[in-house]
Amino acid sequence: MKLDLKKIASLIAGLFLITSLLFPFVGIILTSPQYRSDPPRILLYLYKLEGDMNEWKVLGRYVGINVEPQLPEFKSKVLVYIIGFAGIMAIISAFLDKRWKKIVSILIIIVGIGCAGLAQYRLYQQGHSLDPNAPLRNVAKPFTPPLFGITRIHRITIYHFPHVGTVLIGVATVITFLSAWTVERKKDKPNKPDAPFRGKDNPRS
Repeated sequence: MKLDLKKIASLIAGLFLITSLLFPFVGIILTSPQYRSDPPRILLYLYKLEGDMNEWKVLGRYVGINVEPQLPEFKSKVLVYIIGFAGIMAIISAFLDKRWKKIVSILIIIVGIGCAGLAQYRLYQQGHSLDPNAPLRNVAKPFTPPLFGITRIHRITIYHFPHVGTVLIGVATVITFLSAWTVERKKDKPNKPDAPFRGKDNPRS
C-alpha cells in the first residue's frame, strides 16, 4: 500500500494547529536591577495571560502601562475558534483534491498573519496609552513593543519571544503550503525501441 505523503502532511498540519491552542504563543521576560536572579515572566495564550502578574502590575504602575487589558478577543475566544476552524479545514483537505489544499493553505497563511497583526496592534495600543501620572512618565515615552524582540525602558529590559504555540502554527503553515503547492515529478517512462521499418525492400523473413 503506497503512502500518500500529501494527505499525511495535511493531517499533521491540522493536528498541529489544533494542538497549538493548548500552549502559549508568546513568552515575555522582564529584567531589571531588582529582578536579577528571578526575572518575572508572562505567557501569552490566545485567550489569557498567565505568569507573574503581580510583578508586572507593579512595573505597569511605574511605567504607566496597563499590563492586563480587557481585550474582547480574550473574552470571546474568537481567535481560538478561528485557529480551530483552520485546523479542521486542514484535516478535511487531506481527503480533497489539490485545489482545496491550495485554498486551505492560503486560509492558514491569512489566519497566521491576521493573528500576528492583531497582536502587534494591541502592543502598539499599550505602548501609546501611557498613564500621564506614572512615576516614570518623564522617562517612558510612547513606544511600540515588538511582537518578538527586545524593549528597553530606562533600566528595564523586556524580552518577547515565540513560544510553542507559535512554532506549531509556523510548522503547520509550512507543511500545508508545501503539500498544496509542490509539483509532483512524473516518472519518465522507458522509451520503447522503434519497430523495424518494413517496406517493399525489407520483406518479412
